[in-house]
Amino acid sequence: MTTVVQSGQGDRKRIPEWDIFCNPGAKYTTGVAEDLEQFIYSVFYIFDEEHEPRFTIFSKKWKESNLGLILCGRCSFRETYELTDYIFQKLKQYAKSKLDNKQNNILIRYAAIYSLYAFFFKQPCRPKVRIKLSYEEFVDLEGLIEEAKKDSHYDVLYAWSKLICCHGFQYSVVGGNYGLEVAKRLDKKEGTESLLTYSASSYLKSKDFRGVIRKLSKAHNNYTKMKESYMQTNTDNMISLTSTSEIIIEEIEEIASEELKPVTQNETIVLKGPSDIGDKRKKLKERFFGGETDSHNPGSKIAYSQKLVADTSTEDSNDQNSDTQVTTAATASGSRTAKRSRRRRKDSDDKKEKPKQKAIRGRRIKKL
Repeated sequence: MTTVVQSGQGDRKRIPEWDIFCNPGAKYTTGVAEDLEQFIYSVFYIFDEEHEPRFTIFSKKWKESNLGLILCGRCSFRETYELTDYIFQKLKQYAKSKLDNKQNNILIRYAAIYSLYAFFFKQPCRPKVRIKLSYEEFVDLEGLIEEAKKDSHYDVLYAWSKLICCHGFQYSVVGGNYGLEVAKRLDKKEGTESLLTYSASSYLKSKDFRGVIRKLSKAHNNYTKMKESYMQTNTDNMISLTSTSEIIIEEIEEIASEELKPVTQNETIVLKGPSDIGDKRKKLKERFFGGETDSHNPGSKIAYSQKLVADTSTEDSNDQNSDTQVTTAATASGSRTAKRSRRRRKDSDDKKEKPKQKAIRGRRIKKL
């Protein structure tokens, strides 16, 4: 760390490390990568001294360092979730066969597997953050586990098997975060006011944009030449080859020049209102991360409690309806049994009366 130099006027030079780690506006990931690196290498040194990567050594160092407390005291669930995913991304680099384009030590890789295992099961996030792996990364880690099997390091094998059995990995085409995951982190914390205003288009003046235009122009020229040579040899009317505009580069530059019109100082262009696409994207992202106070959010606690109340009320009403149906069915069955008993009595009475009538008729015939 640089020392403080005091000048004759009493001014002090700022310490760069102090500005990085003690700045109130620092990011939530400040210093996390350094702590993880220090912990991984401290475990590696002990593994190297003991000549075996035992999990008891790792757990002892884990308790001494209190590294698990790095996830405590966060402002929101969103910050805890993103920090956990950031930790997994950093630890995953130490588990690969190459680190900084150099061959990685196998003991460092074992320490990284133990760290992934510990952070996955000690994280406070529910649902749990999973470790994102591409196919190439999974094959690389599978080779590490095969080496652990050969060397009879069953501690490493257990940690790996436990992560797979508990669905600790999220298998993806790429190992990093793209799409909505990145867009969520790029959102400003000011809220809706920053979404309604934007300054003059500085990106259109950047070197990045000009480089993209140069690459696009070169590719478009090559495509145009190839298309012209193909259409000369083939007389068929190819509609797909004429669908692309031949002056697409000039049209893009024209649109960019319109956006780069001079604007007075401190002038901002205000949109008429929030965009529907932006609102939908914001709702999709907030549905998972921060919907604790939104009753209309299906993933929020309030909405879940309201759903429970509604379900209990419907269950009570269903129980009442079922009780009434049972009573009506019982009364109906009772009335049916009563009718049947009455019919049986009538039949028995009729049977008793018939022989009496026959006997009376026989007497009359004898008298005649």
